[in-house]
Amino acid sequence: MIRKRKTTAKKKNAPRIKQKKVTYDGINFDSQSEMNYYKYLQGREDVSHIECHPSYTLVPSFEIKSSITKSGKSKKTSMKFTPDFKVTYSDGRVEVVDVKGHKKAINEGFPLRKKLWEYLNKQELIVVIWDKKLGEWTRS
Repeated sequence: MIRKRKTTAKKKNAPRIKQKKVTYDGINFDSQSEMNYYKYLQGREDVSHIECHPSYTLVPSFEIKSSITKSGKSKKTSMKFTPDFKVTYSDGRVEVVDVKGHKKAINEGFPLRKKLWEYLNKQELIVVIWDKKLGEWTRS
């Protein structure tokens, strides 16, 4: 016999940070910070190409056996990661960058996605945050 799971008091989630979507140069950005970093990259002479929102598959879709479904199978969707920018520099160097408005914008799932992406791509994922005190972009 299957018993109903006991309900426990729900853990209060951290307040979600809502960012206003912005369009610039015909490109949709998820936040003002993201658009500002794009403008910063455009102003750099050593940047030869900026790709916005490249998509990477972290885990491909797959099927598992299931005792619940009629077919006995359950399909699981793929897990994708979409950083903000893929930047190519004039010296041939390529960096993949994710922009955060501030450190509080790094949610609990991000460190796992970051680590998985770095493992699969054998490359560091650069996270940039605008530092108001310094008035510049900092890497973290």
